[in-house]
Amino acid sequence: MKRLLVLALVVAGCGGTASELPVATPTIDMSQFGPRHAKPRATPPPIKLPALHGSIPAGEVGVVDIAGLVSARPKTLQTSTDAALDGLSWTSWAADGASGSGSFSVNDCQPNCATGRTRRVAAVVALSDVRTCDGRRYFGRAVVKLASGPAPTSYVRAPC
Repeated sequence: MKRLLVLALVVAGCGGTASELPVATPTIDMSQFGPRHAKPRATPPPIKLPALHGSIPAGEVGVVDIAGLVSARPKTLQTSTDAALDGLSWTSWAADGASGSGSFSVNDCQPNCATGRTRRVAAVVALSDVRTCDGRRYFGRAVVKLASGPAPTSYVRAPC
C-alpha cells in the first residue's frame, strides 16, 4: 500500500508542471531605490514637503530643501533623503536663476543604506523655475551636475 501511495505522489507531482506554477512577482520596483539604480535626469514625482522652517529676507528668492528648510544662498542644500550639496559657494543668485558649486555627498547604500558609506564628489548646481507661493518667491527646480558620474535626481521643489 505504501508503494502505491508513493508512486501516486511521484506521478501526480505537486499539482502541475513547472510552466503552470505561479511566478512570484516583486512587490517593490527596485529600480526606484538606491543610488546605483537612480535614473539620470529623471523628473521625480511630486512630493509633500514637511512643514517649512527658516526664513528669507523680504524680496529675496528662496530655496526649499527636502527637509523643508527655507533659505537664500545656503551653504548646505539637502537634495534627497540620502544626498546633499555642502560647502556651497554661489556665483549668482537672481530672480531668473542661481548657480553655485560645492561638494555632493551621498550614501552609497552598499550593502544597505543603514551601513553604507558617504561618498563625496565635486558638483555644480543650477536653480531655476521661480514660483510665487503665498507672496514669496522660491526656486522650483534644482539641477545637479557631478564632476564624475551621472547627474543625480534632485527633489528640491517650491512649496506650492
